[in-house]
Amino acid sequence: MQITNSKIKTKVVGSLTLPALEEVEKILYKAYQEKTIPPMLMPELREDYKNSLDELKAVLEKMSAERTDYLKQMSYLELEDNSMIAELQQRDYDAFNKKYREQFGVDFISGLHNKNFKTIISKS
Repeated sequence: MQITNSKIKTKVVGSLTLPALEEVEKILYKAYQEKTIPPMLMPELREDYKNSLDELKAVLEKMSAERTDYLKQMSYLELEDNSMIAELQQRDYDAFNKKYREQFGVDFISGLHNKNFKTIISKS
């Protein structure tokens, strides 16, 4: 069914308009890119929250916070072994830097994060 008015043309799908469905897809895809949800959860979340963007956003925010807490509980080496260092750095830089400091004895400074960091600084 096409609904047309003088300003927009919208296709109605079930009880949602196409722009609303596109917004759900954008929100879910962003959550997937940020590793908040695995791809296999997308169809379920799409179906469960297709009529409420606000509820979907709230659920994804909670899931994101839980993911960050999960990463913060891991040691630096566990994060490194599971290729999750960059994810923690993106989600919570302070928590990442704390773990880095515990592991290497210095704060993380982009471009200078190598084992010779102390040597480089002391020679300056």
